[in-house]
Amino acid sequence: MLTAKESIEQRRNESMFSAYAYHSTWLVSVVLLVFATLLLFAGMIIVHASDGLVVEDVRYDNYSNYTYQSGNNRVSLTASQSPGEEVPTGVMTVVNFHLSKTLKPPVYMQYRLVGFLQSFRRYRSSRDIKQLLQSPRDAGSDCFPYDRPRRCLRKQVAREVYFPCGAIAYSMFNDSIKLYKLGSVQGGNGGNGNGNQQLICDGGAFDVEGVANDVTHHCEKKGIALPGDIKFYNSAKKVTSDKIWHHDGQARGDIYKRSGFYCKEMGHKIPSVRDEDFIVWASLSLVDDFKKMYRIINITLDPGDYKLEINENYDVRSFRGEKHVVFVTRSWFGEKNPLLGILLAATGALSFVSCLGVVILRLTGTARK
Repeated sequence: MLTAKESIEQRRNESMFSAYAYHSTWLVSVVLLVFATLLLFAGMIIVHASDGLVVEDVRYDNYSNYTYQSGNNRVSLTASQSPGEEVPTGVMTVVNFHLSKTLKPPVYMQYRLVGFLQSFRRYRSSRDIKQLLQSPRDAGSDCFPYDRPRRCLRKQVAREVYFPCGAIAYSMFNDSIKLYKLGSVQGGNGGNGNGNQQLICDGGAFDVEGVANDVTHHCEKKGIALPGDIKFYNSAKKVTSDKIWHHDGQARGDIYKRSGFYCKEMGHKIPSVRDEDFIVWASLSLVDDFKKMYRIINITLDPGDYKLEINENYDVRSFRGEKHVVFVTRSWFGEKNPLLGILLAATGALSFVSCLGVVILRLTGTARK
């Protein structure tokens, strides 16, 4: 038996208006059929387009097994070296590889790191946006210990800072990569030939503005970063204080400071916030196996033998990582990704099966008309 209160509540619930849209089974089946058709065609198109795209991955860290050397094994700068002078560092690694397919321009030359986690909490917060946009002389506590050149400062020296500060800037990828085409190429081909090899791209022959130096090759640096990121970093304040260690160096002071290097780290350049290489690096990845844009090649890479000359400065052995150079071509949906097409086709097939199920239920009289 219901109490009086429960009886009143039940009658009120039964009398309340309730709206529920009951769709015709024929309408539902038509909608499912349309979705199935679109998804199946989209999946087949993407799978077919992916077959024409190329991804060539070349690992190179396991050749020289480069490890950053410090202490007695590091060559120090001398007072005779002027700011901006090139300082040879690291180790030269040469890797030959073969392309079996044609890569049509634009060909995206990327570097790939395995085992480096940019999404680690302490790492991703190790920068100071306020320093970038407001006050280059102030480095926040999140940048510690890469906020200032501690090993180069004495107690009586005024406080100096790095610009930009933090672990993100300090750990920027700094290998320099050259690509050559091997074969019957004459040395007089616009200065690009060297015996039987042709220079395709010298990744280190660009300044921070993306302008190529006096080298004739077939790749570009401008355009590797996203326009929104470029706009953000180009709004950074200009350095005016001589208390700031930055990419362009200073006219006086410590030799490392004058050369734009990190304190007592020969060849380890402080990045420029307007350098697209830095902008690409500062766009953090969520996983520990990621690719980032390096250069854009604007000529066709025909099948054949190629050579990579890499000046390795970036140590991955300290964290058991890997370094790769990746060449990719893209279509309207991005890089080679047959899995996307397969998933779309599978979803389309599921929609078609659902459509058949609705029709069968309607014909057997089980479903609502």
